[in-house]
Amino acid sequence: MVPTFDYLLGRGLDGILDDIRQFRDRPLTPEEGMTEEDAMLWTKCMLIKAEECGGILNMTMGGVLKDGSGATNELTWMMMRAVRENGFRSPNLTLRLTADSPAALWNEAHLSLAACQGLPALYNDDVIIPMLMEMGYPLEEARDYCLAGCSQVILPGRCNFACDIGCYNLLKALELAMRDGRDGFFGKQVGVRSGRTEDLDSYEKLKAAYDMQMKYMVAVGTSINNKDICLRKREGACVRSLVNHDCLERGKGVFHGGARFYAVGNEACGITNAADSLFALIISYMRKRPCL
Repeated sequence: MVPTFDYLLGRGLDGILDDIRQFRDRPLTPEEGMTEEDAMLWTKCMLIKAEECGGILNMTMGGVLKDGSGATNELTWMMMRAVRENGFRSPNLTLRLTADSPAALWNEAHLSLAACQGLPALYNDDVIIPMLMEMGYPLEEARDYCLAGCSQVILPGRCNFACDIGCYNLLKALELAMRDGRDGFFGKQVGVRSGRTEDLDSYEKLKAAYDMQMKYMVAVGTSINNKDICLRKREGACVRSLVNHDCLERGKGVFHGGARFYAVGNEACGITNAADSLFALIISYMRKRPCL
């Protein structure tokens, strides 16, 4: 049976997902009622439903399973093609890659990026999994991460990770370090006093001033995070608690001890610009011509 477009749109997102999962687990033959193109139609209709939501919906693909084997399957290729051909901004498609990812997967990612949607976003398992382990998460849990919203790393269904409640401008921290904590636009003291400009006569001193500004930013951000968590505990999170694996078993809400893992995922912007600026300053100091 070839599903009609109207039937698919009326079926609902959950029903569409169930049928797509059949194709992921075992591609059906034409005799069984679904061809690859049928499955593609189902996938595209599911993406239309996602677009109708209007929110930022992240969909993570690829990477590895908990046992370390590759997680790429037929649905990975289908989803990239469907997103590319639909041309929507949703879902926010992300692709987990490793140094051992097959060339065909890289080529498919390049083909999608060439469509100028900026999708999929690429994430390096060889960096993120060790990062999570360094933070204390078990290997199997670290391998099972996904992305939320734009780019926040979470452990789906097992955490209460709070994202988007803090953003640090790394380039702004460098500006404040070069101005003794004074904002160059507003002309106000917004950071800590970390040293006068004329006294920053070495890169080591500049780096120390930069670290001081970042520590101050983090302290301010942490105080905001603490207030945010208090509000979340007071307001509750019924839906998140229902879909979090451990909350029902523990009889606790996701922010009241029900989640298996707790963390806050803040963001940093201006990373590339800050890195470029610091590198330029290193070169300047090496040439003994401080550009401050």
